[in-house]
Amino acid sequence: MDENEIKIYIQNQIGQPIDSKVLADLVKYSKPHFNMLFKDKTGMTVKRYILNARLSEACIMLMDKEKQLTEIALDLGFEHYDTFRRAFKAKMCMTPSVYRRIQSECDQKGESKMNHEIIKQLKSCSDEDKNKALELVKEVLVAAQHARSNGLVALSDLKLPLLGRMEFYKKALSLMIDGTDPDLLSQVLETILLVGNYSSLELLERTIVLVGITEIQKGTNIQLQKPRLLSLLGEGYINKLEELSGDSFKRTEIMALLAGMDKSYETSNDVVTFEKLIRSFDKRSLQRILREVKVDIAAKAIVGLQSDVQQSLVDALFGANLTMLLNDLEFYPCSFEVTVIAQKNIINTISMLRTAGDLL
Repeated sequence: MDENEIKIYIQNQIGQPIDSKVLADLVKYSKPHFNMLFKDKTGMTVKRYILNARLSEACIMLMDKEKQLTEIALDLGFEHYDTFRRAFKAKMCMTPSVYRRIQSECDQKGESKMNHEIIKQLKSCSDEDKNKALELVKEVLVAAQHARSNGLVALSDLKLPLLGRMEFYKKALSLMIDGTDPDLLSQVLETILLVGNYSSLELLERTIVLVGITEIQKGTNIQLQKPRLLSLLGEGYINKLEELSGDSFKRTEIMALLAGMDKSYETSNDVVTFEKLIRSFDKRSLQRILREVKVDIAAKAIVGLQSDVQQSLVDALFGANLTMLLNDLEFYPCSFEVTVIAQKNIINTISMLRTAGDLL
């Protein structure tokens, strides 16, 4: 299927009714087969793609102050302005009139107005706030690495504790996955920042997300993303680059990956017994145990556990072992039976260490 041919046709017919049967005929497929292929390639239905294309075009048309809002709605194929208004607000978090007003104010005062407003508040952030935001930078980089390995759509399944609680991130992610043009995506997100009544820390966090998401969409090399994100925290944070490459960062990646995996068997008696045993050891004891366990066994055993037990095991690994664990988890998802066998393997290792007097 020629995806570009379809997209060009949709763009040229943006204000007209578009039936997926016509699109299917263009590439000589049946309508059901075409709909299935289109969703596989774009991650969305034909209907949703057309709506997104119309709303993206609306952002451009709203820059023309002479054009009435009702006229824009009709030109883009909406039967009524209210339908257009609701769809626009659902996607852009503001009505067309508010979007036009904000963009008009920025044009009148120059592009620096937006930057000045944001930068002024960012400078007032305390060191405590910046240190909190550093944890968010780590998660954004984890998301970037995940997208690089698995594609943009895979980010919707990635579980990250800080980003996962941010509605701004969810909106940014939705816009990106929907294929919003990078420049338009940045413009929309900046406008949302200006409309929101955020504290200095909240604004810093959302600015980190804005920069991170746009760089992820562009496919920017992660090593280039790191200094840019850190620069948002101030000059004193550029020396934190090593922290974003070391064991701490790898642990964040691993925990994010584990959070998105199947936990349907975490209440199994075998798994609960294993968890209880692991919880009985301190960090040093776990380090001693894991020195005798192959990393691929640890990777299989850790899947499906409660997050606190997973964290304890991950914290007991260092350096190359963390890298190997991450690779094993990404490429070798396992079944419940394999997980239980791996956990029993570790239990046997614990018994041998106790018998040898190497473990209390």
